[in-house]
Amino acid sequence: MDNSAGPGGPVKTVFGLSAPLGGKVERLIPVGSQAVGQSFIPLVIIQGAKPGPTAAFVAGVHGAEYVGIETLFRLSRDLKPAELAGTVVLVPIVNMPAFQTRRAFVCPIDEKNLNRVFPGRPDGTFTEVLAAALMAEVVGPADCLVDLHGGDLVEDLTPFCLCEESGQADVDRRAMDLARVFDLPVIGLIRGHAGRWNSGGTLVAAAAAGGVPAIIAEVGGQGRLLEEDVERHRHGVMNVLRQMGMLPGWPTLTTAPVIVSDMIWPQSDVDGVFYPHVKVGERVRAGTVIGLLHDYFGNLIKPVHAPANGLVMFVTTSPAVMRHGTLMGIGVLEG
Repeated sequence: MDNSAGPGGPVKTVFGLSAPLGGKVERLIPVGSQAVGQSFIPLVIIQGAKPGPTAAFVAGVHGAEYVGIETLFRLSRDLKPAELAGTVVLVPIVNMPAFQTRRAFVCPIDEKNLNRVFPGRPDGTFTEVLAAALMAEVVGPADCLVDLHGGDLVEDLTPFCLCEESGQADVDRRAMDLARVFDLPVIGLIRGHAGRWNSGGTLVAAAAAGGVPAIIAEVGGQGRLLEEDVERHRHGVMNVLRQMGMLPGWPTLTTAPVIVSDMIWPQSDVDGVFYPHVKVGERVRAGTVIGLLHDYFGNLIKPVHAPANGLVMFVTTSPAVMRHGTLMGIGVLEG
């Protein structure tokens, strides 16, 4: 990895590779070891004909979130190096073992959620080694990072961006700029207050802590690969490249996003069956019933109440839930 190059500087290397000016390199990069498990990631480096920043885009951190994966496949085919200033780094499938086995949240090699172990450990388990390699080789050289996600196999969601607040004013400002130009209807600020979602271990939190502005963009869900969802992700990615000055023109904005001040993820405190009573995009008031938990005989155990005034950003659509399982995500609305 060459970290000596700033925006507009010489060509950077990723995993020891670089593309020629105006060219592209595609490689399968081995990760892991015999001791912890082995796999690979597909890596694409597109080098523009002109100098400029380095933008990293990743997908498949969770292996069954297909919209982001397909978006990066298409970006790899469609980006024209002759029109590009700077370097685009793409990792369309980060968590290959999860992708190959259709695992929704965890890697089958060590049963860990990759998006909870960043920045990882080079001497850790397979998932931790994978996280450390991504941080060093993809995030390290980048001037910005976009992590493409979507509702997983058992989640429905309204499209939204998540923007980490790191406490570094310049990094946070640039991350919010990326979130705004991604042009999704909701932007959630990740603050990790007590009792709310703790973003520790996520890729965007680790990137921000290292001084790289980063966002999560969420589109699609339930294992579906819908054209309108892919196009929405693609539109956001192209806007980011224009915002960074890497493509000609200006971002095209179609929405005035709602800003939610934090995220709360209500969880089940029992094993059972969950019946949501709200839909994604719906606004709820604190204390209202947002779902019911039943036992394995179909009997009501308890209602689930909204913990705050907010916007329903995603809902678990599978009725099967376990203790500590996430039921939905609610973006907090003040007032």
